Amino acid sequence: MNPLRKSVRLIAKNSPQVSKTLRSISTNSANKRPKTPLENSKSKQIRKKVSQKSETPTAEIESDNSEELPVTDGLQRCKWVEICGGKDHTSSTYQLHSTYHDTEWGPSKPNLSDRYLFEMLTLESAQAGLSWTTILQKRESYRKNYNNFDVEAVSRFDNEKVEGMMTEDSGIVRHRQKINASISNAVQFLKVSKEFEGFDNYLGTFLPRELLAGQKGFEITLSNGEKVFSIAKTEDMTETEVSRNLSKDMKKRGFKFFGPVIAYAYLQAVGLVHDHDENCFKYFQNL
Repeated sequence: MNPLRKSVRLIAKNSPQVSKTLRSISTNSANKRPKTPLENSKSKQIRKKVSQKSETPTAEIESDNSEELPVTDGLQRCKWVEICGGKDHTSSTYQLHSTYHDTEWGPSKPNLSDRYLFEMLTLESAQAGLSWTTILQKRESYRKNYNNFDVEAVSRFDNEKVEGMMTEDSGIVRHRQKINASISNAVQFLKVSKEFEGFDNYLGTFLPRELLAGQKGFEITLSNGEKVFSIAKTEDMTETEVSRNLSKDMKKRGFKFFGPVIAYAYLQAVGLVHDHDENCFKYFQNL
C-alpha cells in the first residue's frame, strides 16, 4: 500500500472528523464521473423540453406589457405632466394633470384677475412640501372653504373658521400654519393690490419690458396698460433671479410660505414666465 495513503487511513481511523471528510470527498468524486452517451442524450432532450415550455409564456408577457401604457391623444406635453401624473395616460391622475396643463397652466393669455392670482398664490403656498397632485385633487374643497377665493372674505376669517378648516371634513390640507398664513397673505394681497391698482401690476414690476437678443417670449398687457414679456426658459430650473427678487420683496411685505421656488412655480402657473418644453404642443401656441 502507498505509504501516504496508509498514513491517511491511520489518521482517519483516529479522527472521526477526518473520516467524515474523506467519505464526503469520495462521494462527490463518484457523482462527478463522466456521463455515458445515453445519459447525455437524455439530458439534452430534457433541457430542450424545458426551454420550449418557458419561451412561449415569456413572449406573451412581453406582448401584453407593450399595450399597457397607451397615449390616448398623441399630444406631446411638458415632461412634468408625466412625472406628476404617471406614464399610464388613461389613469385619472394623468388626466387630472393633463387637463390642468392643457387648459390652464402657463397660458398665452394669462388670467390676471385678483381672484385668480390669489387662488394660485394660496394653492402654491399650500403645496410647499407636498405634491401638486395632492393640491389639484383637493382644489374644489379649497374653493369651497375659501369662498371661491374671495380675497376680502378670506382676509376676515377668524379662529372659528380656522378650526372648521382644520377638521377632516374640510377636505383641504390641514396644516394650521399654512391656513393662518393664507389669511395673513390675503390681508397683504389686498394692500399690494390697492397700492399698485391690481396685483398683476405689482407682479409686472419684476418682469422685463423687452426681449433681449436671442430671447423668446410673448407680450402681456397688464391691467394698467403696461406691457411686459413672459420669457421662454432656456434650461430646466426651479428658481430664477426674478423669482428670488419677487420672493424677497413679498417676504418684506409680510407674505408667508412663498420662497423663491414657490414663487417660480407661481409665475409658471399663471403664465408670467413661458415655461413649456420646446417639444410641448403648447410651446409654439404661446409664441
